[in-house]
Amino acid sequence: MRRPPAGTTVRFALLIALAVGVTVLVYLLVMPPGMLFNHSAQIRCQVSSGLYIDGQDLSPFQVDRIDADARRFRECMAQYLPLRLPWLAGGLLGLGGLAALVYFSLPRWRIRRFGLARPDLPPELAAELDELVERAGLRRAPVFLVDPVNPNCGGVAFGTRRRPYVCLDAGLVTRFRWDPAYFRVVVLHELAHLRNNDVPVTYLTIAVWRSFLVVGLVPFLAAVLDPWLTSPSPFTSPLPLWAGGYLLEISFVLVQVLALVLVVLLSRNAVLRSREYHADDRVASWLGRAEPGAVLATVRGSKRWWGGLVGKHPLPGKRVSAVAEPIRLLRPGFWEAAAAGVAIQVAWRTVVLALTNVGQSGSFALGLLGTVWGAGMAAVLLFAGARFAAFRAGGGSPSVLVLTPLGITAGLWAGQYVGVFSELPGLTLLESAVLLALVLVLAALMWWVAHCADLIRELDRPRARVIAWVAVTGTVFSFCASGLSWMSTPSITGGTLVDTLGPLGVASERLVDSARWTVLDDALNSVLGAPFLHLFMGAPLVTVPLVLGWAIPLLLRRNEPLRPAMWVGLAGAALWLVVELVLRGAAGVSVSDSLRVSDGFRWVLILWENSALVLSQFVVVVVLTARGMRAVTALFGAAVTGLSAVLVLWVIRSIEGCFPSLVVFSGRCPQPVSPSVPAIGLGLVVVVGAVAVPIALLLGRFLARGGSVAGSGGRLTVAAVAGAVVVLLALYRPTDGPGPIEEVTAAERGAPLAEREQALRTWATGGGAGHVLALMRHSEEYRESLRRADSKAFLQACSALVTASEQASRFPVPPGGTSSRLWATALEEYLAAGAICRDAMTGADTRSDRLEVSRARLHNATELLLTFGQPLVRR
Repeated sequence: MRRPPAGTTVRFALLIALAVGVTVLVYLLVMPPGMLFNHSAQIRCQVSSGLYIDGQDLSPFQVDRIDADARRFRECMAQYLPLRLPWLAGGLLGLGGLAALVYFSLPRWRIRRFGLARPDLPPELAAELDELVERAGLRRAPVFLVDPVNPNCGGVAFGTRRRPYVCLDAGLVTRFRWDPAYFRVVVLHELAHLRNNDVPVTYLTIAVWRSFLVVGLVPFLAAVLDPWLTSPSPFTSPLPLWAGGYLLEISFVLVQVLALVLVVLLSRNAVLRSREYHADDRVASWLGRAEPGAVLATVRGSKRWWGGLVGKHPLPGKRVSAVAEPIRLLRPGFWEAAAAGVAIQVAWRTVVLALTNVGQSGSFALGLLGTVWGAGMAAVLLFAGARFAAFRAGGGSPSVLVLTPLGITAGLWAGQYVGVFSELPGLTLLESAVLLALVLVLAALMWWVAHCADLIRELDRPRARVIAWVAVTGTVFSFCASGLSWMSTPSITGGTLVDTLGPLGVASERLVDSARWTVLDDALNSVLGAPFLHLFMGAPLVTVPLVLGWAIPLLLRRNEPLRPAMWVGLAGAALWLVVELVLRGAAGVSVSDSLRVSDGFRWVLILWENSALVLSQFVVVVVLTARGMRAVTALFGAAVTGLSAVLVLWVIRSIEGCFPSLVVFSGRCPQPVSPSVPAIGLGLVVVVGAVAVPIALLLGRFLARGGSVAGSGGRLTVAAVAGAVVVLLALYRPTDGPGPIEEVTAAERGAPLAEREQALRTWATGGGAGHVLALMRHSEEYRESLRRADSKAFLQACSALVTASEQASRFPVPPGGTSSRLWATALEEYLAAGAICRDAMTGADTRSDRLEVSRARLHNATELLLTFGQPLVRR
C-alpha cells in the first residue's frame, strides 16, 4: 500500500501563503507616499468613479454599471501605479532573497556557532552509523558532526538537499556504549527526517519566518509608528501626531497585524511539529513499534496543555501514541483545518487589497479572486480527502470526517476578522445558516474525494491513476472556484445572496402575476424561479462539476448495472413527455390564445416543465435506489432522464408552430431554437437535483428490498452520457437566453443601487462632506443675515448658496438610490432658495412673496439634507 500524503508540505505551503500574504499586506499599507495618502487616494478614486468597494451592490441587473465604474476606478488608480508596483515588488523580492540567503547560510552558521566538527569515531561506532544509514535507505549519506560541549542525548538533521548533515550531541555519543538502543532510535529519527525530505522544508520554514520578521514586520512597525517615514517629508517628527492621540487610533490596526504575525508563528510551529510525527513513524517502520515507543516515553517535554499547540515539538505522550497507533497521523484534525481556513482567507483578502490598490475591480477581479480562493480550497480538500481515505482504510472511524469541514469553516469565519481594516467579530442568523451550508458542502466534497481515492487505489496502471487524479482535481477546483467561491466571505454571503436573488425574485413574480394559471404558480416560482434566472445570468460552470461528480466514480468502478439504470432513466423521460403534452393540451383549452403567447405565461409554463422534469428525476432515483443500486448509478439514471427530456424539449420548441393548439413560444414551423434553451433547462435540473436527489436517495434506501442488481454496461456508456451533458451545458450563451428572461432583465436594468452606510461614509470622506458643510454654513449665514436685517450680507449669503449648490451638483452623486435622490432634491431646493432671494434682492424679481418662498425652499432643503446625513452620523 502506498504511503498516504504527509502533512508537512501542505502546512509549509500554507505558511508561505501566510507569510507572502501578510508581507504584501504590510507593503500595501506603508508604501510611499505614505499610508494616509494611499488611503485618501483610494477614497478619492472610489468617489470619482462611483465604485464603492466597501458597499458595492452586487445585483445581477447592475453588471454593466459596475463594470463601467470599475473601469473608471482603474483609470483613476493607474496614476499611482509607478509608485506602488516597484515598492511591492521590492518587498516580495526582499522576502524571497533574504529567505534564500538565510536558508543557504544556516548550515555554516550552525557549524561555526556551536563549534561542530567531524569526529574521530571508534570503529564500532562508525560501523553502527554506516549500518543505520544503509537501513534508512538514503541515496546520499549525510556528514556526521559532533557537538563536543553539549551533554544532552539528542541530535539534529540540518543542511540542504545536496549536502545534508546530522549532528550528534556529545552525550548521545557517550550513551552509545551503555544504551545502544537509545542511540539507534535517535540517530534513525534524524535519518528519517532526511529520508522524508523534510529537512529542506524545515529550514525553509525557519528562513521564511526570520525573513518575514525583518522584511515584513519591522518596516510595518516603523512606518505605522512614524507615518512620515514613507511620505515626501520623512524627517518630520511624529511627536505631534503621538500627542494628538494617533497611537490610540492605530492601536486596533497594530493588534490586527500582530494577530496575523501570531498566525504565521503558529503555522511555522505546526510545520515543525508535523515533521516529528512522520519521522517517528518512519523509524517505527524500520525497528518495530516497541523500541521507538519505549525511547520516546523517556523524553521530557512541556507539561502544559497548550504546549502541543504552540511548541516546536509535539508532546512526548502524543508521540508515543502516534507510534503505537500510526493511524492517528491520518486522522482528520480540527485545528490544522482551521489554520488552513485562516490561511486561505488571509491570502484571499490580501489579493483583494492588492487588486484594489493597483486599481483592479469588476469582472476580471472577481474571476481572479474566485480562482485564487478556489485553488486554495481545492488543495486543502484534496489533501484532506486523500488522507481521510487512508485513515478509513486503516480502520479509522468515518465519523471524524466532519472535523475537517468544521475546522475549515471556522478558519474562514475567523479569517475575516484577522486582518487590517477588519470589523469586530459578529454572528448573525443569516451568517450562521451560510456557515452550516458551507460545512455540509465541504463534508460532501471531502467524502467524494475520499471515495474517488479508494477507487483510484484499485487501479492497476500508474498512468490511469494519474489521469484519474487529474480529473478529480479539476472537478474539485472547478466547483470551488465557480460554485463555492461565493461563500468566501461568510459574513456578507447571506446579504449578497439576498441582494442577488431579491431583484430576480421580484422580476419573476411580476411575470407570474401577469399570467397566473394555477394556485401552484407562486410556489413553483419561489422554488425554481430565482435559480433559473441565476443560471441565466451566467453560472453554468457550476453544473459541470456536479455532472462529473457521478461520472468519475462510475468511470473508475467496474460492473455497474448501467443498462437497467438507462432504461429506468428513459422511462422517466417518457413520463415527463406525457406530462409535457398534458400541460400544453391543458394550456390550449384553458388559456386564451393571446395570453398563451405572452411572456408571463411562457414563464409559468417553463416553471411547470422544469418542475415535472425534476419530479421525474426524483422518481427515477427512488426507483433505482430501492432496487439496490448505488447512489452514483441512480444519478446516472437521473442524468439520462434530464438529458433525454431537454433534447425532446428542444425538438418540441422547434416544431410547436406546426400544431396551433400547442403554440406558446413561436408560431413558425419549424422555428430555429438556440442551444441555450436546453442548456439552461439542463443546468437547472442539475442544480436543483443536487438538493432534491439526497432526499430521493434516502427515500430509496428506506424502500430498498435488499440485494443488488447484476452489473452490465460499460465505461463507454457513462462517458457518452456525461459527455453529452457537458457538451450541451457548454453550448450555453447568455445572449441567447429565453425571451421572457431577457425582457425582464432589460426592464430591471438601471435599478438604483442599494444603500450602503460604509459607502456613503467613503463618499463623505472623499470630498462629499466638504460640500455638505459648505451648504450648511451658507444656510446659517442666510438665516443670520436675515435675522439682523443686513441686506448686503443677505445678498452675499444668497449668492454664496447658489455657488455652493452649483459646485456640489458637479461633484459625483452619493451611492445608493435613496441617498442620491435626497441629495439631488436637496441641491435643487438650495439652488432655488439662493437664486430666488438673490433675484429678489437685486430687483430682478419684484414679486412680494419671493423672500417667503426662498425661506420655505431653504427649510425644505435643510430637512432633506438632515435626512440624507443620518447614515453619516449613525453608529
